[in-house]
Amino acid sequence: MAVFVLMFADLKHKFGQSTQPLKTVDKNKQHLRIDRRYHRLATTIACEVCGIANEERLPALILNLSIGGLKFRCGLQVINSILPEDQRTPGQILDVEMEICFDLPLGNDTPVKIKTRASVVHSERLAQDEFHVGVQFIESDDGVARQIKRYINIVQGEKEH
Repeated sequence: MAVFVLMFADLKHKFGQSTQPLKTVDKNKQHLRIDRRYHRLATTIACEVCGIANEERLPALILNLSIGGLKFRCGLQVINSILPEDQRTPGQILDVEMEICFDLPLGNDTPVKIKTRASVVHSERLAQDEFHVGVQFIESDDGVARQIKRYINIVQGEKEH
């Protein structure tokens, strides 16, 4: 029912039958690609992740990156480390924060070390010991966003040539 109401409100908004802006999406709504504010760039960058309560850093691989967040691939050990036991079923995750660290290669310059906190948005199980985890940055200063934007611009510039 809620989906229908949202779709109906969206149609009314698109065709000028309503002057009211659409309401923001509820935090408990499943995260979908259409909800993203930033374009994500496909990449492969090694990273280390850890849960806020667990200081052990575990390896993962960033698969895509944007100014607002990223998706990484990891194994079961990482999932067990960053997610509370009651949220280990793949799908939507609520109120789970983690830390992620990686070196961002910026052309000929020395890689920039990025360390930021993120909120887990979703997880997907691909195989027995392979997961994809989507996160949204929650604590990154302008310097982190600027470096990520610089990296995206460098990579996109390379693809154009």
